[in-house]
Amino acid sequence: MLQPDIIAGNQQGFVVFKSEGTREQKSLYIRDISGNMITSPDHGLAVNDFIIINDAIGTISTEVNGNIFSVGPPVTEDTFVLNPTIASGTYFGGGTITRMYIPFIQTKQFPTSWAMGRKTRIGVQRYLLSKTDNGQITLQIYLSQNDSSPYTFGPIVPAANVVNSSLIYSTILYTCPESTNLGLTPYTKNLMTPTAQAQQQIWHRKNTSLIGDTVQLGFTLSDTQMRTVDDNGLPISQFEEIEIHGFMIDVTPSQMLV
Repeated sequence: MLQPDIIAGNQQGFVVFKSEGTREQKSLYIRDISGNMITSPDHGLAVNDFIIINDAIGTISTEVNGNIFSVGPPVTEDTFVLNPTIASGTYFGGGTITRMYIPFIQTKQFPTSWAMGRKTRIGVQRYLLSKTDNGQITLQIYLSQNDSSPYTFGPIVPAANVVNSSLIYSTILYTCPESTNLGLTPYTKNLMTPTAQAQQQIWHRKNTSLIGDTVQLGFTLSDTQMRTVDDNGLPISQFEEIEIHGFMIDVTPSQMLV
């Protein structure tokens, strides 16, 4: 059965075809690079958007080609600033921009113990994701009906002067076998997950002890995950497939709602 091609264009005249996967296409051109300022007419980018620059000609090429940047202020209709900053150089044209979208998936709020007038204690969690080679994502846990402020945001250390003084734990949720990221030798790298390398889907376990009115989860990429590249300069996590097949959360009734 024939499948239609989906074709789209943008304000600068770029035409792209929709295909499988998460890799974006070049969709903006660079008119000028002056110091740390990029000129790209009607670029449509906003502060904290992520981009990759390629094809720039001139001495500036070594500073920008293949590198990941975020868009920094000030931003106008035609210009924006690169973050991190770059050394100055000459620009003779040819530069293109590929936009990198920050994925964000959020579940509904689960008031698991409201029928008993109680809060919920969140314990062990297990997440089933499609296996990647080296990828990872960020797990956000919300403990109230404020769906814009995850409890796992900001410093997480036992101290009085930080937003979150909970137990120390990591918000990193791997989409590859955990042993890939532990720096183990080939002889020991699969001791904990002996079959994970051959599986298309693998479970990832997180251990927490949190108490909230409701339970809500978010899945995204951190600033570090958006910028991290492999030895070939290719993004490790941003262009990996993020496929969440299911999750299990151990929950128990806790203290009374107030």
